[in-house]
Amino acid sequence: MNEVSLTDQQKEDYIAECNQFRRMKTAIRNKDLSAVQKSIAYIELSKKVLDKNSAIALNYECSGRGLPAHSYYGDIAFYKSITGSIDGIEHLINEDYLLKIKANNDRYEAGRAKWDSGDITEVNVSLSPEQAKFALWIEDNTPYLMKLFDFNERSYLPEEVEKYLSVASSSEEIMARFVIGVWRHDNELDFNFVDAAKSLDDKQMKIITDWLSDPFWP
Repeated sequence: MNEVSLTDQQKEDYIAECNQFRRMKTAIRNKDLSAVQKSIAYIELSKKVLDKNSAIALNYECSGRGLPAHSYYGDIAFYKSITGSIDGIEHLINEDYLLKIKANNDRYEAGRAKWDSGDITEVNVSLSPEQAKFALWIEDNTPYLMKLFDFNERSYLPEEVEKYLSVASSSEEIMARFVIGVWRHDNELDFNFVDAAKSLDDKQMKIITDWLSDPFWP
């Protein structure tokens, strides 16, 4: 993938755009609309952001959950699943966007494939018991954070972390800060419990509270 190199200002602008996108999508979700009407509204919203930021949104590696590109791809797929066609949204379909997003998704899934059971066993041979436990803990609970680590080298990837934090949703960012803190045995990335309590869902909070009740250090 040809990643774009972003300035700090570009990152800040895109993060602001994504935050606004999430707020607007939540507002749509809370409206009394049918599933079809909501899907169309979501697609219109995400396409508007993509049209404005396609160079960043379609080329800058990110986990993608809740971000405009992945929302666009997923909402079109959902619309087709409930209507059986693209009738009514033809004007919102951009095949170039869909192909690029699919390519990014395929790359992500290919990277995830190495963490299938056979490969995990191989990786764990080079890890300490606590590091192996950590790797499996990440795969079970936050698989979208696996790419922030190179377990063959027994290390995390600071540059990948920086890129990820620049585009992640607020909850994904908090989880990343927590997980990296566990790996590093410190709070260099400023994980904040108050932010976690305000932003995380029950499942995400349980990951943290379960670890607090029985902490381990890789």
